[in-house]
Amino acid sequence: MHLQMDAFGVVVHVVPTLAKLHSDSRLNCRPFLTVFDFLGAAADMSVEQLFAGAGAKRRLRFREGSGLTLKGVLVPTASGAFLNLSFGISILAAVREFGLTSTDFAVTDLAMEMLYLIEAKTIAMEASCKLNARLQQATLAVQEQASTDALTSLKNRRAMDQIIAGFLSSGQAFALMQLDLFKSVNDTFGHAAGDHVLQQAAQIMLAHTRAHGAVLRIGGDEFILLFPDVID
Repeated sequence: MHLQMDAFGVVVHVVPTLAKLHSDSRLNCRPFLTVFDFLGAAADMSVEQLFAGAGAKRRLRFREGSGLTLKGVLVPTASGAFLNLSFGISILAAVREFGLTSTDFAVTDLAMEMLYLIEAKTIAMEASCKLNARLQQATLAVQEQASTDALTSLKNRRAMDQIIAGFLSSGQAFALMQLDLFKSVNDTFGHAAGDHVLQQAAQIMLAHTRAHGAVLRIGGDEFILLFPDVID
């Protein structure tokens, strides 16, 4: 992008892309210093100082409209000067805010290559985040499966060890009850009947302890009931 000014610092030509960034696209015939503010040490620079410091990199922005920071270099001409401008790291914000496209940049401008790199990085980061989320969900599912009894959906011995370890490390009081339900159902009625009894017993115990404790199956017909904050 560039604009042209005469020897008195009055804007005589503005490229369309630069005009898009200002709330009033009619910038011609306006003094340059009424359109732009310099930033940093050059904030109070006059037109004479601007021309005298040709070739130095400047940071500036519009006084009105976009608050984007631009970078510029002044190039003297016989009748005034050209000010070559670029977005620098503000290019992504400019593209989003003003809907800039490839037609707003010169063919030789590296802005489009930068935008392609940013877009590729964004796509890669999104894909990485989605993959990490899936891996985290899979890890949680595996951990949950490893701590759950497949038949009754109760927590198993691994989970019991973790719960009790938590109670002990925090000093929380708890009570433990162990239940052996039966010994002869499988032998008398078969394993299918025994499994059904275990499932029904698990649901009954859950219904009566859900708000006050935890029910766990630690193997066979052995169940553990844990009740936090119980002393006697």
